[in-house]
Order: sequence, then structure tokens, then C-alpha cells
Amino acid sequence: MASPPSNSAWTEADEVNIRPSGLPLDSIQEDTEPPSTATQSRRTKSSVAWPFHTRNVSESASTTLSMKMRSSWNPRNFFKMADDNVSISHSIVPDYIIHYMAGETPESLTQKRQQREADDLRSNAQVTRRRESLTSTPVVFSDLYSSSTDLTRGLTGSSKSHRSRYLSGWRGGLRLSAVLVGIIFAATLACLIIGIVQTKTVSGDVTIFSGTCTTTKQTSIGIHAAINIITFGMLAAANYALQVLSSPSRVEIDRAHEKRQWLDIGLPSVRNFRHISPIRSMLSSTAILCAAAGQVIYNGAVFETSGLDGPDSCGINASIPLLLAAAMLSFVVLLCTIAAFVIPHFDPIVTIGDAIRSFLRIEDPTTAERCLMTKLDVKRGRWETHEARYFTRGRHWWFLSPSFTRWLLTALSFLAVAAPATVAVVVMVNNNANDQFPPFGTTTTTTTFVFPPISSASTVPRVILAALPHLLLAVLYLSANAILTCYFLSHEFSLFARQRQQLRVSSNPVSAQTSTLYLTLPRPVSWFLLALFAAMGIIMSQSVFPVMSPTPTDSSITGPDIKIGLSSTALVVLLGLLGLLLVVILGMGFRRAQSAAVGDEGAVGNPLALSGGSCSAVISSRCHGRPDEDGRGAMSWGVTEPARGMTIGHCAFSRREVGVVEGRGLYA
Repeated sequence: MASPPSNSAWTEADEVNIRPSGLPLDSIQEDTEPPSTATQSRRTKSSVAWPFHTRNVSESASTTLSMKMRSSWNPRNFFKMADDNVSISHSIVPDYIIHYMAGETPESLTQKRQQREADDLRSNAQVTRRRESLTSTPVVFSDLYSSSTDLTRGLTGSSKSHRSRYLSGWRGGLRLSAVLVGIIFAATLACLIIGIVQTKTVSGDVTIFSGTCTTTKQTSIGIHAAINIITFGMLAAANYALQVLSSPSRVEIDRAHEKRQWLDIGLPSVRNFRHISPIRSMLSSTAILCAAAGQVIYNGAVFETSGLDGPDSCGINASIPLLLAAAMLSFVVLLCTIAAFVIPHFDPIVTIGDAIRSFLRIEDPTTAERCLMTKLDVKRGRWETHEARYFTRGRHWWFLSPSFTRWLLTALSFLAVAAPATVAVVVMVNNNANDQFPPFGTTTTTTTFVFPPISSASTVPRVILAALPHLLLAVLYLSANAILTCYFLSHEFSLFARQRQQLRVSSNPVSAQTSTLYLTLPRPVSWFLLALFAAMGIIMSQSVFPVMSPTPTDSSITGPDIKIGLSSTALVVLLGLLGLLLVVILGMGFRRAQSAAVGDEGAVGNPLALSGGSCSAVISSRCHGRPDEDGRGAMSWGVTEPARGMTIGHCAFSRREVGVVEGRGLYA
């Protein structure tokens, strides 16, 4: 058995000589690498066919060091002495003894060899079919760091692939978002034009309905229901654009890692703004701010008036200036959404599958030999500590996935809505013993309050002030959405440690990879959250609203008399919906990640569960696999090099079978 070349004999020139430079396209096989010098010399020599012995060196116990590790210090040899019997045994002990000690039998070895041969035949057949379908169009790699290079260019049916490229993944999601916002803008613009035609001015109000107060109230609830559905739809579209535009590219991640900084992946992140391009930061922040402001403007644009032609005569008015402002806001959101399509060389890493695919294609050297790195290590600056470690045992609850800062912001935004509503209900119930809970959406003399003094006689400042609570709902929606997104980001990542999973990427899926319109939060959860907040917006519009009546003729005040009214019944319903939101968030938070590591007492936790939020460095540290792993097949994460005794193991993603992380093992 030939011994491998020593490390001292390996030079940089040898490394250069084995690179396949100048090879034609047809000579490059997928998922294969050119044989090294040591492998070639080993194949020219005959060897004795021992029992339990196979000539496939790559599948047996091998002493050949990985080429990528020759020129760097290997921390796995830190605990090995120079005269380590384990190291010597790999050089002088026959392979059949090693197979026997590993529990292998002739039948198991034969079965594995046949399985490998069948896989190779299928792989070669697939490569041959694809190569025969090549046209004269060359394959161009525009960016070696791209996580979504289009490998279908030049293939038969590529036009269909290019069409599906813009109808799936983040491009398809942004396209649907742009269509939704475009419909909202068109509807708002139509209402604005109708109002201007009727009033012949852009500074007044237009009456859109008049009748009895009961009919007017029912019509007002229906109009505000439509308003809150479309405004929260626009907010969801802006949040989608925020997550896409704030997602970093691989170049931006590498640049941050070189500075020992980390980025968020798979989340709508304001934290990434200082690391991404300024134009994307401006577009995403503008879109989300305009959508949040639209909650106030749209709800303030339509309001009720009473006593027009008598005590039971009411009407619904629309403010032309606020309709104009609403149209402008929706148009800005539309422009920001469309702009994401025209940003040159924009290839974001949006999903956890994008990150895994990118880090498997091109390894991140800043996190090498740190397969169990945690976010706490990253925060404390332990990037250079290349030491083996044990897996920290412990159950992972979902509420551990979001960071403390994200939890704090969510709690504050929840209290900003729930606390004033609770205080208002308590005060109104105590001050109105005879009529504590009037009909839904109505007010009494004791629950009607005068606005603070405003110099302007226009209705715009007062109706905007009455609609300001909708801004708090918008902030709460964004916070709750981020919490649930953290839940499912960690959950999706942790499933790879349990079983084989297909990579869910946001663009250009190949082989077994899949692509979906949703980014991280599954559609059923996203729709439920959207419906819940749309209902909250409807209830909020009937909880706090302007009460407008004509000014008496003998009054010196110009313009209508506007007060703010509160409905205790609607506020109680709003508090009930807030309680439902709290139960959903906390209830899901007490779910546990499925265990994927074992110890003396059994299952001890999941090494892929993300604690404290997303972290690009932690995700990168889990993706240092074999050179032929590119994320095309179904992947699983686990032990690729077992830790036995003082031998340091390694964990990574692989298409092959992987082991389970052991609590007693050292891994690096």
C-alpha cells in the first residue's frame, strides 16, 4: 500500500500543476475533480486484494490529506501525538481489519459498492443527456460568487426556464407585490379623479354617501373594511420588498466577514442597511415607511358626518387632499417595488437554501473548522479560535430563535396598542355606569372628547390625529411578522439535521432544488397574520374615530365641529384580537425543535437550531463539506468525519449518509 506524500513535499507549484486549466467544456465532468498526483501514482501500482478490501481509496480508510488542508494548520491533529497508535494504524494495518473493526461485513461492503456504481451510472447518464442538448450558446458565469447562476442558458427549452425564472422565487413574489400595489394605486387614483371632478378643487371634501345614521354606519364599516384589507396588503408587499432588498449578496457577506461582522439572512432586516448598497437601503426604507404612513392616510381619508339634514341624517365624506396623499404614497411603494427588478447585478441571498447553496459552492474561509460555532461566539469575536468543541446540550424552544432586541421591540409595540386601549375601556366603564357598552362603533356624550386646539380650520389635521393609532398597528404587524419569521427560519434550518431535505432557493433551482414565492414565513401563517391584522384595523377604525357635525350658524368658528369619539365595545373586541395574537406568538414559541444529537441520556438538542436570531457566520460555519458538494441533491447535515476517542470529527452538509452528533464527541 503506497504511503501518501509528506506535507513537506507539497509545494505551491504542485498545487498549480493539478488545476484543470484550458480543458474543453466536454472534458469537464459534473461533481468530479481531476485526480491528484498521489492518486495517479497509486493507480499505476498493483495491490493485493485483501479480504474486506476495496481498491476504491476514496471510500475506505484513507491516509491522503485533503489538498485544501495541506497548506494550513489542521486543528483536528491538535490532540494527536507524533507516535499516536491510531495515526500509525491507518498506514500499516490492512484495510480488512479496519473494516472489521468498523462493523462492516462482505455483504454490506458489496451492497454499498453496488449502490455507488448505480448512482454513478445515473449521474453519468444525466450528464450525457445534458451535454448532448448543448447549443452553440456558451455557458457564461457572470459572477463566481453568485448563489443563483443560471445554468440553463443555452439548453433546449431555456426560454421557458427564463420565463419561469421571473414567475417564481423572489422575482415572482415581487412581481405579484407590484401588481397588488399597482391595483391599489389605480383604485386610489380613480377615487381621487372622481372627487376632483365633483368638487372642482383639490382642497375640500366630497360626500360619497348620505342616508340614515344606521345605514351610514353600516356603509362606513364596509368601506373601512375594504380600506384596511388593501392597506395591510400594501404593507405586506412593502415588507416583502424590504426582505428582498435588505438581503445581502455573497460579496457583501464576505466583505462583512472579513471585518468580523455578521449579517441577517432570511429576515427583513434594518440591521443590514449599513452593509448593503445605499440604493437598496433607500428603496427598502422608503417603501416600508410609505406603506406604514398609508395606514394613517387611507383610514383618515374617509370619515362620517352627522346632522346634515336632521338628527337622523348622516353621511360619509372623503378628503380630497388625503386621497391625493394616499395616491402618492402608493405610487412611491410601487416604484420601490419595481426598482428591485432593474438593479444591476442584484443577486441576493434571500432564503436559508440560498445561503447553504452559496457556502457549499464557495467555502467561507473565515468560518472554516468551526462547524459548531454559535452566535455568542460571533458576538464575542471568537472568529480566530479554531479549536474543537463539544456540542452544547439542551432543548431548543422556538422563543429562543428571535434575538432579545427583536423581542423587546415587539413587546413595546404590543404595549403601545394594548395599554392605551385597556386604560380607555376602564375609564369609560367607570365614568358611564348607565351605558357602559353602547352599540359597536358608536359613542356617547361621556366618550366624546374635544381635540386639542388646532389653528387650522381644515378637517385634515383632526382626522389624521384620529387615525394615528393605525400607525401603531402597522408597527406591531412588522414586529410580529419578524418574530414568526425567526421561528420558521430556525425551524427550516434545523430540519436538515433530522432528515434529507431539498434546498428551497429563491431563484434558479437546479436538480432537486425547489423554489417558492414565499421567502421564509409559510403562506398559511402569513395569510393568517395578514387577516388578523386587517380585522384589527377594521376594529380600530370603529374604536377611535372623528365625530363631525355642522357648526351652529351663530358660532364664530368656521368649518365643522370635529371631536374624537371612542367606542368601548369596539375597544374590547380589539383587546380580544390582541390577546389572540399574543396566544399565537407565545404558543408557537413554546414548540421545541426536533432533536438531532444524542448523549448518554438520549436526544439532547439540535445543532442547527438558530438561537438569538439569524447570523450569516453561524450558517456559514455549518457549510464546510466535501469539495464535490454543491447543494444540487437532497441534503442532510450531520457527522461526515466521526469523532472517536481523541480523534476530532467534523459536521457538514452532504448528499451522502451522515452520522448523528454525539454529546461526547469533539468536532471542528
